[in-house]
Amino acid sequence: MEAKGQIWILGLGAFGSRHLPTGVASRLGGLTRVFTTIREPASLWLPHELRGVDVVKLDREYVNRRDRLDNYLRIAERVVAAARAGDRVAYFTYGSPVAFDRVVSLVAERSRAEGIDCRVLPATSSVDARCRTFPNGSRRSPPRATSNSR
Repeated sequence: MEAKGQIWILGLGAFGSRHLPTGVASRLGGLTRVFTTIREPASLWLPHELRGVDVVKLDREYVNRRDRLDNYLRIAERVVAAARAGDRVAYFTYGSPVAFDRVVSLVAERSRAEGIDCRVLPATSSVDARCRTFPNGSRRSPPRATSNSR
């Protein structure tokens, strides 16, 4: 039987890794590699518990003047290929991994199709953070409910 690893998909949330859900890093023990499209140095965002794990920057996979989906497919394949080979890997992205990140959905779809264990850990998106700042989406109080019934 073919060796299959595991994929963890994580977002840094709207506030960076210091706001990852409690206990996330402890679940990630034994990772062989961390893939990411985050451009900042890993020392700024990678949880301390994961220092020393090989970090592969995938933003270099973007090819100018190529269809955006081609770039996303190439990045997703790099992540899934590592798990296919038996590695336990993570993919870190900005914000929430389920909001506006096509690579995440491609990795999840491919891993599911190949029977690779893939876990997505949610994070706060910038939209979530914005909604928390402005109750009901605005600075004004919501209109009072009225009843027209007699």
